[in-house]
Amino acid sequence: MSKLCKQSPEHSINRRHNALRQIVIGVGAAALMLTTALPAQWERAETEATPSKANQHLRDNPAFITSEAAQQMADAAEQAAQQAGFNIAISIMDNHGSLKYFKRMDNTSVGSIEVAHLKASTSAKFPVSTQNLATRSAKLPGNPYAAIPGMLLLGGGVPIINKAGEHLGGIGISGATPELDARFAHAAVAHYRALSPGEPHRSSSSTDNPRARALCIQDKSQLNPLRL
Repeated sequence: MSKLCKQSPEHSINRRHNALRQIVIGVGAAALMLTTALPAQWERAETEATPSKANQHLRDNPAFITSEAAQQMADAAEQAAQQAGFNIAISIMDNHGSLKYFKRMDNTSVGSIEVAHLKASTSAKFPVSTQNLATRSAKLPGNPYAAIPGMLLLGGGVPIINKAGEHLGGIGISGATPELDARFAHAAVAHYRALSPGEPHRSSSSTDNPRARALCIQDKSQLNPLRL
């Protein structure tokens, strides 16, 4: 019959001490790994969160009409109208056809409000002035563009195109004659382009490419015929 070996109290205490020591060592190693890995992860996260030069350029040169730019264009159009002795309504829309800014000078007729909106909407949808679109439509059988709802083929709507050739929206003006409305609208867009940073992108062969040269013009109606 085998004898049962009884462990001494000191031996049991030593075993517990050894087990606790192993736990402490394991926790310490895990903590060391975390303190080594986390700074690297934080650094990587900060690097990813830091805006790149490309993103910074997009913020400095937004490819949309800012509220400040819209107001400056409206002010330029109003100044041109005042110099000519006219009161006008000014509508500015983005390239989604949404109203961005509106201004109505004193003593401007109520009807000019809707006319200005329609002109702006037309040139916001298509990168061509309302006057050139009217001329083009008149040469086609049935004057087709005139039948499109929400479009107005009357001078005074001008597309807003930045120096990079991007169509950002349209400005519509009403209150004077169609010819003068168009002149005031062109003055507003010219003011915007003068204040906009950057130059239009040109390829090495842009001088031989009429389409590339056309990026600098305010109205893209000189490009290929508009297709709906």
